[in-house]
Amino acid sequence: MKSFPDVSKTLRHRRSAENKRAIAGGQTTHQRTINMECSLAADTRRIFTALTVPEYIETWICVPGYHPECQNVTCRIGHEFQIEHLCNSGPTTRISGTYLSLLKRKLSFSWKSAGPTPTHESLVDIRLHGDFEKSILRLRHFDLDSEESFNWHSDLWSASMTRLRKLFDRPSSAPDMQRQRTGGGRSELLSEL
Repeated sequence: MKSFPDVSKTLRHRRSAENKRAIAGGQTTHQRTINMECSLAADTRRIFTALTVPEYIETWICVPGYHPECQNVTCRIGHEFQIEHLCNSGPTTRISGTYLSLLKRKLSFSWKSAGPTPTHESLVDIRLHGDFEKSILRLRHFDLDSEESFNWHSDLWSASMTRLRKLFDRPSSAPDMQRQRTGGGRSELLSEL
């Protein structure tokens, strides 16, 4: 997969120009940044898949105010994605973005939410470190334009990282994982299928 630095540079340039205009007009901009780190019991390849495949995104993304009757519907076309959070108890939240960098250990994408807490376009950068059974995910979400947006996204990423971690948790005494191999080299589990 390849990186798209021109798009990222354009977005940074546009945001910088917006900030300069706001400052010149007497407005101050207070951009906020979320920094999170999470240890996951998986290799970076599996984590990358969970972060980019719509069916997996639907299981771990957790919009604030989530209830068991809520659901996420995610679609991805090329480098663009959309996450729609549907809930009977409230309005729909829609998150959309474009991948600027889509590498095995580095994801960067634009991010904009619409719904109860709409936001201006911001940027998310995720880095994966490690191999084999344990990896570290470092997330940076920057250019959040208000305290309300910062708090909402902090709640979203905190709950989402907890759910992502649960995807990779391994029960210590899972009976299917402890079954002994039988004759012919097949496990009992496979022979039951």
